[in-house]
Amino acid sequence: MILDLLQYNLETVLFVFFRISGLFFIAPVFSQRGMPPHMKIMFALILAAMISPLVTLGGYTAPTNLLDLVALGLREVALGMLIGFVFASLFIGVQMAGAFIGFQMGFMIVNVIDPVTQDQVSIMSQFKYILATLMFFILNGHHMILQALVMSYKLVPLNEAVFRFAVTTELASIITGIFVIGIKIASPVMAALILTDVALGVISRTVPQMNIFIVGFPIKIALGLFFTGASVPIFALVFRKALGMINTESLKLISYLAR
Repeated sequence: MILDLLQYNLETVLFVFFRISGLFFIAPVFSQRGMPPHMKIMFALILAAMISPLVTLGGYTAPTNLLDLVALGLREVALGMLIGFVFASLFIGVQMAGAFIGFQMGFMIVNVIDPVTQDQVSIMSQFKYILATLMFFILNGHHMILQALVMSYKLVPLNEAVFRFAVTTELASIITGIFVIGIKIASPVMAALILTDVALGVISRTVPQMNIFIVGFPIKIALGLFFTGASVPIFALVFRKALGMINTESLKLISYLAR
């Protein structure tokens, strides 16, 4: 009896670990490549051991063969990745805003390596990402991710996730929201730089002897940096509201996965 109970608990911890692994694979902060993989695995195992007593088992039955075991494991990993993607979409929107600003400033050729995706991104995108990460910790966004994870076990017990059409619709709505977040964050700086372009165009027509390209680049960079710094309070306001919206969307997505 004790051995059966022990085996049952170990299976629960294992499948909780699968869902957490999927979350850690894509969720912001937890998916940072700067953290060694063995540290992530250890943290995921500790978290799984802490969460497993709170897990609602529902109609869970232990897999009887390897195929069922793999199917259940992949389902739990996919569910964790969906939750992580909802929160990661906020940072995708922030990086998109940085790309818009960098393009307008003429910084598209100045790229750096993103430590998360290992891709080349605009330097303004990386600056916005770092700023968003700081805001994320200040607003306890990492707590929201863990709360959504725990809530997912209450709404969607082990082996009871259903991937229906409503999930696809919700994901499409979240992806659309990425563009909205990017435009909201970038709009103050982009508006200022567009007006700068208009002013430079008027000057080039008024004073044709002036080489507007040589004069315009440093002016746009200086004004872009100035308005980027001046718009930080707007960035914080938009990010706070977007984080609350993303937290709500994550719970809505989890509820769509329930039977």
